[in-house]
Amino acid sequence: MAERRSTYVFPTDSDYNDAKDHIYRLMSSDYGDSNKIYFYGSWGSCSKFGWDNCYRADICSDCSDAGMAADIFREHRGRFYDM
Repeated sequence: MAERRSTYVFPTDSDYNDAKDHIYRLMSSDYGDSNKIYFYGSWGSCSKFGWDNCYRADICSDCSDAGMAADIFREHRGRFYDM
């Protein structure tokens, strides 16, 4: 199993789903492989950002372009979450 490189959280399911769709369009080979990008879905509250609910996605060590994935996540209001 691949290691987690970075975690991003999203404030709404709409932002999360938009990011997933964007990843699917530009990085389709990574989309369905949890060793590349792992989409958790709803992850509970994110008090660090003052959100009642958030949605989580991890970029993993086997991701073909971690920088592009991070840019896509940030474009859709994803915030880096230091674990």
